[in-house]
Amino acid sequence: MKFGLIIGREFKGNGKLIYRSLINNDLTPEFIMYAMPTYKRIISNKDYKWYYRYPAAFVFKTFPIQLIRILLKSYFPKLGKKCYYVKDVNSKSSIAIMIKENPDYIILYSCGYITKRTCELFHNKMISAHAGKLPEYRGISNVEWAYFENDDLYGTFQFTAPSMDTGEIVYENRIDKILNPKSIDQIREEAFSQLYKMYPNVLMEVSRIGFSPKKQKLVRTNRYKMHPFLLNVLKIKLGMTTNKNLI
Repeated sequence: MKFGLIIGREFKGNGKLIYRSLINNDLTPEFIMYAMPTYKRIISNKDYKWYYRYPAAFVFKTFPIQLIRILLKSYFPKLGKKCYYVKDVNSKSSIAIMIKENPDYIILYSCGYITKRTCELFHNKMISAHAGKLPEYRGISNVEWAYFENDDLYGTFQFTAPSMDTGEIVYENRIDKILNPKSIDQIREEAFSQLYKMYPNVLMEVSRIGFSPKKQKLVRTNRYKMHPFLLNVLKIKLGMTTNKNLI
């Protein structure tokens, strides 16, 4: 089986975890592609202050890809057999590389929106991970919602589709919840750590003789970012804080 790995941000954290999980299971990507974050993705990332986001967005939008590679070499190290650098996973250069490599499957991590054209060109080849059972838990903040609603938490892998979290399901497995967690960050980090370590099992599943993806019911089930008030209720429920914090 021939597969590629596309990383849509710097090589650290979960991107690095995916790569190590694959290598440790004797699964070596035929190629690795860094798809640099787009201007829109950087600007909309509220995890960083505006005075970091806007200069970074300007650099990624205007600087040539080769210059970005030199300036940010430590963030985007050369890995594996072949390593490519592109500005957007949906760009002509990215698509040309994927067509040339012609992999059986492509693992996507943090690549942002995948256009309808890209999905059609690589139909049932691109695989993305989702921390939530599909179709019941589409959208975001699914780790928090699963704890809030006392539901089981699942890692679900799907063939990427233009509409969020609607692709055909290729693999799912339960994620163990933390007993007595100390913070929301802790339950999210643990959930995503378990999720991304499942990729070797995902590749084993799709390469199995007789494998067939499971179509989702196209019903509206999107979860949205949890409101701060409900987040505080969840913290109380999990013993992270007291009722006084809601006053």
